[in-house]
Amino acid sequence: MNHAIDAEELKKEDEKLKKREYIRNMMRIYRKQDKDGLLYLRNRVKELERQLEQLTVKSKPRDESALPWKDVAHALNDERIQSECQRERLLKEVAKANTLLYDMKRWVAATLTIQRSPDPRGHTWRNSSLFIQPKSRLLGKKWITEQMYHNADRAFFAYDFPPLDVPLNSYEIQFQNGAYDIIMRQQCILDLPPKLVLALFRDYYCDITTVNWFDPVQSNTKAEVTDQTTLHQLEVAHKNHEYVNILVGEFQDQNLIVAQQIIDDEAVSMNVPQRNRKFWMQLVPLPSGQIVQRMLYVKSQLFTRSGGYVPLEDEARLWSIDLSHCKTDTEMEREFRHQGLQVIHLGLKIQAENRFRYHVQQALSKQFADPHSADSTGTTDQTLLS
Repeated sequence: MNHAIDAEELKKEDEKLKKREYIRNMMRIYRKQDKDGLLYLRNRVKELERQLEQLTVKSKPRDESALPWKDVAHALNDERIQSECQRERLLKEVAKANTLLYDMKRWVAATLTIQRSPDPRGHTWRNSSLFIQPKSRLLGKKWITEQMYHNADRAFFAYDFPPLDVPLNSYEIQFQNGAYDIIMRQQCILDLPPKLVLALFRDYYCDITTVNWFDPVQSNTKAEVTDQTTLHQLEVAHKNHEYVNILVGEFQDQNLIVAQQIIDDEAVSMNVPQRNRKFWMQLVPLPSGQIVQRMLYVKSQLFTRSGGYVPLEDEARLWSIDLSHCKTDTEMEREFRHQGLQVIHLGLKIQAENRFRYHVQQALSKQFADPHSADSTGTTDQTLLS
């Protein structure tokens, strides 16, 4: 019986040993699996690190000088903004060009036929009109002044100027079709530097030519100034609100000043009384070294664009001339001519000479006070007096 117990115990002990051996084997397998898994993970980490390094290398720009994408985006955005600004500027230039073309078409269409050589005695829409658009306006000023410049000799010839060595001092009031023109012609020796005389007529035209009648022009009348032109504007308030809108051109190559009343100015909307004015003043050197000043000034009767010329009776009152005793148009014209010439010779002519003399003295005084001073136009007095 003891043997049976021993056999059973041996059997149980053997089973325990087998179980332990199984467990040890399984643990060995688990440990190997853990070791293999750890090795795999380590190798996997190394593999992933190699792949990451390769991807990082591939993502780097080949050219180290290339800009980052953000900088490129900013640059492209700046280019876009610049292109849009340029497009807007070009559209504005196209619009201005179309306006200029339209203005030029109007200019040409205003006259059915263009004279081959404009008559200096005549008056056309083209040489007394300015548009409001800047480029058209600049071209208009250039056309008006250069047309007068190129026709200066014809103007002096048409108004019967004598040879340069013959003095001339003539004032006329000529009636035609019920309206008059005052024609002033002068030719004399002038003992002044040409540049000074040109500058005075350019800057003080309204005062020197007595557009304000017997009152000096105290204000600055220069409204628009370019290299070659000066637009003078003045309202003669005490004379029926007459509006002066004179374009003056200066041509130093010929020592020439030209001037024209701008009758139709888009920048001046009011229908104001005005006079047509045409003016040429040239300084011509003689072989003796002397300077001859020849001057032609044509001024019309007062008119408005909508109503035409004012009645001669109203015009006469501006001159302080009484025509109430005249019974016919012929008598009124004769009386106006007679008394008008007296007003000119005994008043306006003397006033013009005094105003010119005043501005000459002012320029000379400024020169002697400060030889290096500059006038309002930026031209030194030393230059003017040279």
